[in-house]
Amino acid sequence: MTETDQTFSHYRILERLGTGGGGIVHAAEDISLNRRVTLKFLSEDALRSAAAHDRFLREARSAASLNHSNICTIYEIGETERRLFFAMEFLEGQPLSARIGGRPLPTDRLIEWAVQIAD
Repeated sequence: MTETDQTFSHYRILERLGTGGGGIVHAAEDISLNRRVTLKFLSEDALRSAAAHDRFLREARSAASLNHSNICTIYEIGETERRLFFAMEFLEGQPLSARIGGRPLPTDRLIEWAVQIAD
């Protein structure tokens, strides 16, 4: 498990952002470039699965092959201290589920968000 203020490669972990899908996501600081990034680590349980390992790499490579303002830029795929990770652009915001907040959305807002997602 990654802990706050721990350093991996040239990244210092700042805070845990979430977990799921075989990964653990942290906000971090790229010490060499002095910028905030997001690190996604393959979870320790998933490390034991070759299929999870391949899926994780496929996710990073697929995202890295795209260039779009609505998709985070992938900076690096790495492995350090036997932990597979990728580093990507850090974007401020909140999950869509938090934005919706369990309440119905006005139609105009729903259409606006649907267009952005489809884009």
